Amino acid sequence: MKRYISAILAAALLAVSCAHEGKTVANESQKLYLESWMAVNHPGINPTGLGIYILEDTPGTGIEWTSDFFYVFVECTVKQLDGTVIQTNNVKLSRQLGTYDKTASYEPVVWTIGENYCYAGVEEMLKGMKVGGSRTAVIPNWLLTASRYDSADDYLEKTVDSSPVIYSITLKGLTRDMKKYCTGELDTYVRANIDPALDSTYYNNVDGSSLGFYFKSLKQPSDSIIPSGSTGYLWYVARRLDGQVIDTNIADTAKVHNIYNSSKSYEPVSITFAEEYTGITLEGSDAIDGFQAALFRMHAYEKAYTAFYYGLGYGATSKTLIPSYSSLQFELELVDKQ
Repeated sequence: MKRYISAILAAALLAVSCAHEGKTVANESQKLYLESWMAVNHPGINPTGLGIYILEDTPGTGIEWTSDFFYVFVECTVKQLDGTVIQTNNVKLSRQLGTYDKTASYEPVVWTIGENYCYAGVEEMLKGMKVGGSRTAVIPNWLLTASRYDSADDYLEKTVDSSPVIYSITLKGLTRDMKKYCTGELDTYVRANIDPALDSTYYNNVDGSSLGFYFKSLKQPSDSIIPSGSTGYLWYVARRLDGQVIDTNIADTAKVHNIYNSSKSYEPVSITFAEEYTGITLEGSDAIDGFQAALFRMHAYEKAYTAFYYGLGYGATSKTLIPSYSSLQFELELVDKQ
């Protein structure tokens, strides 16, 4: 059987070499190879208008994706044509592969849809999908581009340094307004897990922006306001909303949550306070807005909880253990220098 498949694919490549002179299409050989691969492995499946091959399609029952939904939330697995998994955020598959990581996030990943943001083949794959639905498709290498062209032939003429892949996605959600979606999600989380009566507060007491920032004092002295310019010392624990600790300066907590680093110094960090929250520094460096805003509210020796949406954190940027558009939560305690 393997010899038979190889013979078919070899014939496809030979056909390209015999093509008449003067006609050169950047992806002609790859196109013929993929057509032959499909004929052997998935006979009878025709490409969509843009050129992807939909292998499996389970309809959803939720809202249908349209191009004005700029953000989608997906569970996604990407494979090579030989079945090798390149990436996945599917917990069950990760466990089967032996790649499961307790510290990693297996929440749906956020895709920003549109030109310059996602692959053309991925956007083609979303067409007609509804929330709750799943789809598996082969995406040719020439559609693994964030550029957009007028026709399928235009894509074929553009060289893309990649190989065709198989995407399997489940559409978990979609939104036109990421801030509204994430602040709503954060509000639900805080009320269910922290305090049902805790409201979002003004994070800078100036512009009236009350969405997406929460602060709760857990242990507050009756006096001891911290003067501007003074230095305090802080224990902290930072978590994603799934509960995983992503950073801390408490050694035992780091060990329990599998992020302990023997080269890190686990001791209170220095905080320099200022008249405005934006002037507060951590070990002499700037910190994210939500972190600064929480410290600005604190008194000496106070212990507090804060949570804030991605706009007061790392925004659309992903970092180690922090996916893009992540809301974060912190436990903070101001102490004496140890």
